[in-house]
Amino acid sequence: MKKKLTLILVSIILISFICYSLLVVGNVFLQRTYVSSISSYNSEALSIEETRSKNEDVHEIKKAVDEGFVPVLPPVFFDYPKRIKSLQEHSRNHRFVPLGAQPNANVYYCNEGYGLIKYKSDRYGFRNPDSIWDNKGDSKVLLIGDSFVHGACVNDDHTFRSYISKAYPHTINLGMSGSGPNNYIRTAEYFIKKVKPEKVIIFIFANDNEGRYKTIFSKNFYEDPFYLLEDNKSKDLSRFYNKASTLSLIEKSKPVKRKLHERLEDDFKLEFIRKLLFNKGGVVTDLIDDTISLCSLHLCDPYFVYLPTSQFWRPDSRQDDFRENIRSYLDEEYNLETNFYDATDLIDENRLLYAPKGPHYSNEGYKKISSQIIEMIK
Repeated sequence: MKKKLTLILVSIILISFICYSLLVVGNVFLQRTYVSSISSYNSEALSIEETRSKNEDVHEIKKAVDEGFVPVLPPVFFDYPKRIKSLQEHSRNHRFVPLGAQPNANVYYCNEGYGLIKYKSDRYGFRNPDSIWDNKGDSKVLLIGDSFVHGACVNDDHTFRSYISKAYPHTINLGMSGSGPNNYIRTAEYFIKKVKPEKVIIFIFANDNEGRYKTIFSKNFYEDPFYLLEDNKSKDLSRFYNKASTLSLIEKSKPVKRKLHERLEDDFKLEFIRKLLFNKGGVVTDLIDDTISLCSLHLCDPYFVYLPTSQFWRPDSRQDDFRENIRSYLDEEYNLETNFYDATDLIDENRLLYAPKGPHYSNEGYKKISSQIIEMIK
């Protein structure tokens, strides 16, 4: 009997190992096939970006650095999964979760055909005229999102903030490159309470269709994680980012040598298969719930904007279902379909509404979407 049980146990372990090994091989195959197909399908777009990077970006970045500008350090650089390890440790040592980039700094951002974008950040590290924060009694509109809200890669007068501020002068840009739903939730949580806006607009992009994962933006990751954003901590916030900029430059100067186990880590964790199976936009429903709850508590009107990706620049077959799920969730759970604007029909595959040399919108693209947003929030 004992022998039989041992044989059964060994068989179960062996079968489990074989199944797991097949899954790892499948993860490798699917991941590599996906990357290969995207590269093949997207070869013209990749060629445009690579040529721009080599012929324009290198020279313009060198010139910006000579003029005293530093690269913008968005919150995603401090986050999980692995970004810049030294910045993760820096955040952990201070128990501080960044929501913006460097405060009161001359930073350079990106180039997609309009030249390298450079600007001076405000006191919290966002892309606003700093004086916007001194308008204590005026009604405000908060814009929360990723690189599109940040203003990639256009000059100040062609950003969402600039266009919307023509109708609502005290429009505040809280967008940051690389951000996702977890960042949006924490940004809304902190600044809705701080600013008491009249309207809050959450911008959702195709790549926000993600599942739940480990992140410093998870609720209660640290106790009081935004303490350096308080008004009496401005010098400490500057010191935090001065150190972070130094760490980032040191890290980027190191040669990249990934060990074999690091290269295979995602495969062993079955990351690609897990994304296919479980990334169903779960965090976006959390984002909608939390934003509506915050606005109910602080008396603001919540709005949601879906920004489509270009099938030329960044193809994503999931986005049709994703945006329809957002629309139906707002309608069925909150009866708020009229507070949702989908820019797909407006911009979709009109190449003129995307940047000349990259995946973000053109000057005209930002302008057209902004005019529709203004109509919605009226």
